[in-house]
Order: sequence, then C-alpha cells, then structure tokens
Amino acid sequence: GAMVGEVVAVDTRSGSTRVDVRVAHEARVPRPGDGVVLASGVATSDEEGGALYGVDVEGDIARLTFGRGGVDPRRVRKGDLVWCTSDVALTKQLQTMAKEGRESVGGRTVAARAAGEVGAPLRVEYTCRATGVTGAAESASLLQEATSDGGALSEAKLRKTLGALGATTLRLEGGDGGGGVETGALRLGQRLFLPAKELKAVRREAADALLGALREAESKAIARGEAAAAPPGEADAMRAEAVVAGQDAARRAANAEASARPSASYATETAVTVLCRTREQAQAACTLPWLDEVALDFLEVFGLKEAVEDVRAAGKRVVVATPRIIKPAEEHLWSFYVKLEPDALLVRGTGLLQHFVELGGPGARLEKGVVVPRLHGDFSLNAANAVSVGQLLAGGALDRLCLTHDLSAAQLAGVAEYVGPEGAGVLEAVAHMHLPVFHTEHCVFCRFLSDGENRSDCGQPCEQHSLRLRDEHGAQHLVLADQGCRNTIFAASAQSAARDARDLQAAGFGRLRVELVDESPEDTLKLLSGYRGVLRGEVDPEELWVEMSTMRDGSGLAQGVTRGSLGGAGDRERASLKPTAYQM
Repeated sequence: GAMVGEVVAVDTRSGSTRVDVRVAHEARVPRPGDGVVLASGVATSDEEGGALYGVDVEGDIARLTFGRGGVDPRRVRKGDLVWCTSDVALTKQLQTMAKEGRESVGGRTVAARAAGEVGAPLRVEYTCRATGVTGAAESASLLQEATSDGGALSEAKLRKTLGALGATTLRLEGGDGGGGVETGALRLGQRLFLPAKELKAVRREAADALLGALREAESKAIARGEAAAAPPGEADAMRAEAVVAGQDAARRAANAEASARPSASYATETAVTVLCRTREQAQAACTLPWLDEVALDFLEVFGLKEAVEDVRAAGKRVVVATPRIIKPAEEHLWSFYVKLEPDALLVRGTGLLQHFVELGGPGARLEKGVVVPRLHGDFSLNAANAVSVGQLLAGGALDRLCLTHDLSAAQLAGVAEYVGPEGAGVLEAVAHMHLPVFHTEHCVFCRFLSDGENRSDCGQPCEQHSLRLRDEHGAQHLVLADQGCRNTIFAASAQSAARDARDLQAAGFGRLRVELVDESPEDTLKLLSGYRGVLRGEVDPEELWVEMSTMRDGSGLAQGVTRGSLGGAGDRERASLKPTAYQM
C-alpha cells in the first residue's frame, strides 16, 4: 500500500479506536471507507488494521477512526507506520473493469443455493451449470436471530453478496441483481443473522471450492485430450499447467532415482566455506587442514593481491568477490579481478554475470592469455525459489549459487528439497553473517573524518580508521568503504544458522558459508571449527551459540547473536492470508 505516516497517539475514550497519525510529506490522507494497516515492523506478526469509519485532518495530523472492535488498540504503538492498503474509489473502478473484462471473455455460469437455520451454520453451494460440478462451504459462525429487520438476511441481500464473485471466472445466474440463488432450505422466516464479514468469507470459500473442483475435473479432461468447459484463456493456462505437472513428475522421479544411486555426482556432505574481509582472517583460515576454499571480499583492493597469493600458497581454492555495484565508467574493474587469476569469482549482479556470459563464460580466453574463471552466484542475485534458481543455473555460467537472505531457514530447506539432491548440491546458504543492512554512495568517512569532498582530496581516512554508527539502542554497526567510496553498514549482531545447520545439511545444501566482518583470527578459527563441528555432530548448536554471543568485535564489544530472518515462520497458507479489498 501507500505510506500515510506514523502513529503519534491512540485514543479509545469514545468507545471506538482513534489513531492520530503524523502524515508523511506529500502522502495522501485516506478517506472514510479506505482500508489501512498499522505495521509494527515485526514481519512474523499479523498487523492491525481495517476500514476507516471517519477521518479528520488538522495540520499534518490525521485522526483516523475505526469502527468498534475493528482494531485492537493494545497492539497499536506510537511509532507504528500506517499504510493505506485499499482505496474505495479505486476498488470500485477496478471491480467495474474486472466485470467488463470477464463479460468480454465469457465465464462459467453458476447457480447458488443457501441453507441453514438458527443455531446451524450457513451452507452455501455453487453449481456450474455447464458441468454440474459443485463446490460448497459452511460459515464458521452459527446463524442467529436478528435483533432488527434491517439486519436479517433476505433474498436480495443474499443475491447481492453471493453474486459478488470478485476476480473469478464465475458469474451468478441472472447476474447479481436477481435470480440464481435458491433459498428453499434457508429458514428466512426465522429472521436469520450472520455478520457481513462471515457471509463474504463463506462466499469466498464456496467459490474457491468450486474452482478447485472444476480445475481438477477440467485438467484431467485436458490431459486426456478432451475439450474443456473452462473459458478459453483459463483452458490455455490449464494446458500449460498440465505440461508443468508432467515435468514436475519427471523431476521427482529423477530425484528419487538420483537419491538411490550410491555414487551420485552431487555433494554427499555439506562443506563449510568462509568469506574473509581481512588478510589476517584469511591467513588464520588457511591453517585449517579440512578447509578447501577461502573467499576474499576486500571492499578496498589494497592487500587483495597478497591475500590471493597467501591462499594459493596454502593449497586452498581462492574465490574473489566482485563489487556489489559497478557503475558506468567502472566497467574496467572486472578485468582487475580476472587478472588476479582466482579459482572463481563471486558474482553479485546480473549485469556483471551477463557481461561474463557475453565474453564466452567460464573458460573463455581473453587478451594476454587471461581466462575467465568459474563463476559463483552470490545472494544478491535474489535466488528465492526453485524457479529463480533454475533460471540462474540454466545457462551453465554459474556452477554454484547462494540463496537470498530474505528466506527463513524453513524456506531455504524447502528450495533445496524441491530442486532435488543433485540441484541442492550446487546451492550455498549463508550460515553466519553480519547482515549488510545498508549500502550507500554517501561516504561517512569523508564526511566526518576529513575536510575533503571526495576521494581526490579526503586523504583516504577509511584506510587508517575504523568507524561505527551507534543506533538508538546503543548497538554499534560497522561501516566499511569500497574502492568506489561507497559505504556498507553491517548489522552489529551476527545472524546465525547454528540451530538450523543440520536441517540445511539434511535438505541437501552443498555448502554453508561463514561470512566474517572484523572478527579476530582467533574467533575466525572458533567460528569455522564450531560450524563444522555442528554439521559433524561433534558440537552442540547451543554450545556454539553461547560461545558466539560472547565474541567481541573489532571495537571490543560483545554485541550478541540472533537468528534474524532465519527464524521466520516460513511460507503461509493462502487460506490464512487476509483477503484484499478487491476480493471482498
């Protein structure tokens, strides 16, 4: 939705909930009837919100009034952000456009039947006239006796509500203005009452049930090569879904066969890899005999060549991370990294990936005998599901891919399980990191530690000083500058998958990465050995967690450890999501 502003006060003295909002610059103040959400910033919690009963504006403060019981004021806090998620005028316009669109392409004509009595749930059935297929649902609440004639169910009210079939290809027989609803089994004489919200909910559930039954029946017909009763566009989609279903079945069979092969080519043990940001960290990591690879992410290129030589001399594979962003006039940077002759490059942007593909991909020979090394895709390529994983790996340019940071541990495991053992073997997940929470072209070093304006006259204080930003909670977040004077701010607390590592290993991940920021060489060894011990069953995850919580950063502070986004609830069932205004 559109940003409205920030909560400054909550008032419940009138019986209704009134929320005072300081309106953001150039934001549109919602109107009565519009829907708003009050967001606390906790991603895993359901937000408060609903339709507005009244709106009063005074200066930059908008007083939003909700209906009685519409919002729980105990869950609304000063500082919560307010978003407008539905616009009454826009919703009506969209509904009109959708109705016109459905009428232009045709649809399924359905008859509706309602049944029930006081003390029983309302049962709604939709039947497709063309096929005879039926879908039904019952209300969660029981029918009650209405306290007034205006609140009682009537045939007109049922026709209007049950005929509002929203963004579906279903159309009520006779339109939503009359006909199409059989009420013989509904005791309307008992002055039945059901809240409007419940009536809309049972309508949606019954319509979904019918659509599900129709898809199942029609997909089977299409798979047999028979004609389908679905509208043309939906029938085309079903044909495509039938092809995809066949491909999925083949994929599952291939994965099962691959799992049964004792000598499969994919990784059978999850390996620990490390990304170092200082030469001292890399030198410490190279002393571990079991570690086969070290990635180097020096935001400043100073010392990078020497670190590459250190890793190579230790007999380890060396991976060099490329910049997060390459701007115009910086295209030459890629050649610098290639000329270091690493075993692989960690690619962080699709533009650079496309550039290497156009050069011929891994193994392509360039000027002066330089060869494009192997390419590993980093989290910033945003591989968040099996589809994006397949697209990024399909071209053959990448031989490893790290999944995005946006996923919970359950979602990470789900992607690996979906692509199967062989596909998961080339996937990597970040098991330990200080999340890069902000990346900006504004150089904090130049602004506060020099009198210069840019790199030409600032004196490069970033090469002599360490800098942290302290937030309102006292946490200190490290700031690092790259060769383009762009700054990355890293979260004070480390995000760890220590408690999830064995689940990720069971899902089939080929590698788990430990990303360092300014950890000491001693802590580098503790972290790497700890995560490997967890994967091998030699270290209890809770013991490693306690040890990590006491580790001190470069400024001498122990700033703790968290699961962060890894502790998210995972995917939510569609049925559990609140309906949009358009669906209502």
